[in-house]
Order: sequence, then structure tokens, then C-alpha cells
Amino acid sequence: MAVSAPQTRQFEAFMTNLSYARRMVKAGRMLTPFRSPTIDIDDFYRAAWVQAAVDHWLHEEVLRRVAELTAKDSPEMPP
Repeated sequence: MAVSAPQTRQFEAFMTNLSYARRMVKAGRMLTPFRSPTIDIDDFYRAAWVQAAVDHWLHEEVLRRVAELTAKDSPEMPP
């Protein structure tokens, strides 16, 4: 069974960033036939990888920190 996408501002930003990465790859593919010494087409691919990697890392880091916080058995934690 598929899990529905969360309807949050953060998830929307995440999806927007992934869309940017996909569009950078598409731009790289479209510009490849026009190889030019002034435009490095590979920059589009590098930018897409960085965009996707940063989003993935941030997502994983947030989940890890939330798990650490919820695992604490502290009187400072809300009920």
C-alpha cells in the first residue's frame, strides 16, 4: 500500500528542490548536442547531483536527530 505524501511546507520545498535537480539534468541533456567551449554542460549534472545529495542528507539528518531526541528519557521532554 502506498503512503500518501505529507501536505507540509517542508515536503513541498523538498519536492521543489528535487524538481530543480531534474530540470538541471534535462537542461544538460538538451544542451549536450551544442557543446561549447564557454559552457560546461557537465556543470548542470554536477549541480543536480549536489542538489539531490544535499536534500537527501538533510532529510536523513533531520530524521536521525528526531529519533535521538525522542529516545531520550528526560523530564525535560514534553509528554
